[in-house]
Amino acid sequence: PFPMHARCRFAAGAVALACAVSLTAATSHAERLVGRLGAHSMLYLDSSPAQQEALFRAAHEARVGSIRLDFTIGAVFRFLDKPDFAPVDRVNALARRYRLRVVAVITGLPFWLADCPDGTAFPDMSKCPPRTDAVAEWAAMVRTVAARSPAVRAWELGNEPDVPGGRFFIGSPAAYARMAAVTARAIRAARPEATIVLGGTSR
Repeated sequence: PFPMHARCRFAAGAVALACAVSLTAATSHAERLVGRLGAHSMLYLDSSPAQQEALFRAAHEARVGSIRLDFTIGAVFRFLDKPDFAPVDRVNALARRYRLRVVAVITGLPFWLADCPDGTAFPDMSKCPPRTDAVAEWAAMVRTVAARSPAVRAWELGNEPDVPGGRFFIGSPAAYARMAAVTARAIRAARPEATIVLGGTSR
């Protein structure tokens, strides 16, 4: 039989090994959980490059797996001008650099496509659904942006459309449903593997 001091050393070693294994497993589990978390950045396609860089870097340093930001379609397609894809490409480059998945919230209907109630203020026209005769143009815009966005793993169809007073969406629930269906089909045409979710509700 082992001497008492040898048995004590053996037992202590076994306990230390068990603790090390448990700590390693716990650390690994925590890292997996952190990788599933995301950052709500309050960023937009037309946020400054410096602000985008800073928040992507902060999300990376926090070791989260994804970052959520608004993809304002009206910031890409501007009235009587060529589309500006630089903001889309910049966000995708930042996602690659910082190894983050992007959750893109589709917002910002270009005003000339909007079907708004009479008297809607010009800044609010981006919150309306597209007119029936503008649906195809809207879908083409969304499809083009999605095709240029390999870093976007999930697309959110607007934000809190149920907030009273038209804060984020001006239209009926049926109008939102029609717009969401058109937008989802456009994304799916460009990115069949993408995750698509409804705009988060406030209530």
